[in-house]
Amino acid sequence: MRKRLAILAVSLLIIGCLVGGSVTAAIVWDQDKVPEEALSVAELLDNPVYNKPITIQGEVTLLGELLCPCFVLVSGGETIQVWYDLMVDDDGTEKPPVSVEGLENGDWLYITGELKQAGQHTSLNDFWAISIEKGETQIVGGTPGSCGYVWDAERDGWHRPWDPDSFIPAEDKPEWDKFIPSPAALSVAELLNNPLYDTEVTIYGTVSLLGEVRCPCFELTSGGETLIVWYNLMVEDDGTQRPPVSVEGIENGNRIIITGELRPTEGQLPSRTFWASDIKKPGPVEPEMVKVQAPIDDLDIWIAESWPPQYFLHVVSGLPNSCVKYDGYDVIRKGDTIRVEVLNLGPADGGTGCAQLYELVENTIPLGSDFISGKTYTVVVNNTSQMFTAQ
Repeated sequence: MRKRLAILAVSLLIIGCLVGGSVTAAIVWDQDKVPEEALSVAELLDNPVYNKPITIQGEVTLLGELLCPCFVLVSGGETIQVWYDLMVDDDGTEKPPVSVEGLENGDWLYITGELKQAGQHTSLNDFWAISIEKGETQIVGGTPGSCGYVWDAERDGWHRPWDPDSFIPAEDKPEWDKFIPSPAALSVAELLNNPLYDTEVTIYGTVSLLGEVRCPCFELTSGGETLIVWYNLMVEDDGTQRPPVSVEGIENGNRIIITGELRPTEGQLPSRTFWASDIKKPGPVEPEMVKVQAPIDDLDIWIAESWPPQYFLHVVSGLPNSCVKYDGYDVIRKGDTIRVEVLNLGPADGGTGCAQLYELVENTIPLGSDFISGKTYTVVVNNTSQMFTAQ
């Protein structure tokens, strides 16, 4: 019989990406069919298959560090919580435990099991293990991002942000060369403060006077300075004419990115004449997102029929508008007081222009069994506090 109490939680810190292993192309599959090969965590979460046996691969973290028979598996830049014991279906059926003897954090594993939906004893996207096999960590194919690597311009190679010793020189992974980021675009002010003539550079700014002046050109403004950008009739002193660049779809007020050359001119220094070789109109700018506390709509503690009793926290939190996303939780326990912070990721401006739709997010969080019968505990969840007595 399940008992309804107040709320409690324990710390579950999901660390960043830590990946290796073979990386396959993105796959979309039917819910009635499952892929035969081992997937990265990212591939499974991109196209989730629930309650069907499937094999995933990744690196072990937090084994033995959580107050639950579970650990975190990481691959493809995503994480998943893998349970190897206390796997109880909503009807009370308990799945057999899986041994983790001999496994250590940092091991590369192939795990067959089932991805679970939210239930009485599960959080959304918990993974229940059926079998666990230890494999070898490799980095084969894929993209730098899918393998957890970022570009290190100073060392001319790739590394994982949390592991400086994971450095891979660019020449060791030539198939990744196309992912090397281009130098950052300059504002007009930055270019004019340190002018580079007859050298290809990339600049950005806002368009004005397009179609309003008697030349195939327009003004570009950023950083408080302006340039005259030519997109046609660009003729060298020897008569060579540069190819024109299309401005179709560009309008005054657009923010664009232009690759081209600053051209020297007589008299005016620095020159403000810029010949374009490529013009791009970037997509909509994503709003700046910040972490904010989520509104809490409901709190419960559930007790599983086991010995010692296993406690589970059920939290219902809100997403105030269509731009807000759930961003996890942090838990700190000090003595008899447990502080839980449930977080959302929302626009810094509060959501101007976002649809005012209020949605709910449900999470069932394992709490373990470290509670003294008859003792009263205080729980603080964001701005809500409550007390309960352990059974």
